[in-house]
Amino acid sequence: MSERHTINLSTAWRPPSDGSRAWVRHFGRPSGIETGDRVWLVLESRERLSLVLNGVCLSAAIGRHDVTTLLEPRNELLLIPTTVEPGEKLPLGEVPPPAPSHGRYPLDPRLGHLHLEIEANVP
Repeated sequence: MSERHTINLSTAWRPPSDGSRAWVRHFGRPSGIETGDRVWLVLESRERLSLVLNGVCLSAAIGRHDVTTLLEPRNELLLIPTTVEPGEKLPLGEVPPPAPSHGRYPLDPRLGHLHLEIEANVP
C-alpha cells in the first residue's frame, strides 16, 4: 500500500504581467523523495488551462500529471488560461494585496486548484 502526501500550490503565484497570460510559481523539489516514489501535479479546474513545468508543456487535460522525472532542485510552473485570446489580459478579479515579504498572490480561484501529490512506495 502506498502513502500519499499533498503539497498545496495555490499560494505564492506571480500574476500575469503586461503582454503575458501566464501565472508563474516557483517551488523547490520536495524533500525526502526516494527511488520508487512518484510525484504528481494535480490540477482541479473547470477552465481550459495549459501547464508548463520547467519548459515542458504538460497535457492540457485536467487531472493528475506524473512529473517525477521533470522535477529539478528549483522549479518553474506556468499556468496559462487557454480560453483567453492571444494578447488579451486575464481578468484578475479581486486579488488581495501582495504579501509584504515577497509580493506573491494566491492563485485566482476561478482558475482552480493545484497541488503536488507525493506517492511513496510505488511498486
